[in-house]
Amino acid sequence: MRVSEAVLTAVLSAVCIHSASAFAPTPAAGIITSSSPRHRQTDKNIYCPPLQAGPPIISSWRYESSKGVISGVVSNHPTISDGERITTSPIKSDPSNINENLVVQTKSGSKYKLSNAAWGAPIPAVAEAKKKEMEAAAAAKKKAQKQPVSKAPSRQIQPAAAAAAAV
Repeated sequence: MRVSEAVLTAVLSAVCIHSASAFAPTPAAGIITSSSPRHRQTDKNIYCPPLQAGPPIISSWRYESSKGVISGVVSNHPTISDGERITTSPIKSDPSNINENLVVQTKSGSKYKLSNAAWGAPIPAVAEAKKKEMEAAAAAKKKAQKQPVSKAPSRQIQPAAAAAAAV
């Protein structure tokens, strides 16, 4: 079966635009323009990015609590080159649940998988767990300090009385 060049071009264009917008928040954001450096269309050649499996991955990430965003190095993104630093829009989920190997969603609808955190960067879920652990330990210590210590009379046998009782 022979397919005309025009039909093949139309099919490839539709597939490329669909795969590039797979993780975009809105259909309008997934439109590929001729000014986009990674997606240029010439008369006879259409660049089609490879099909992606899963959401883009952010590694060496850091959560910025003041803005509610995550910044890091992206890979597997349909429109951004691997290895580029990005900053997401604000995160939709509870910051205390943010952890490595978790898929997070931004308020704009984009999804990202968080790989390894940046060296020395606090991980909100781990920090929250430590905080709860410290609060529980402080509460237990405070409870132990409030309980009175009972002082029952001692029933120790004196050494001399023990020797006399043994005879």
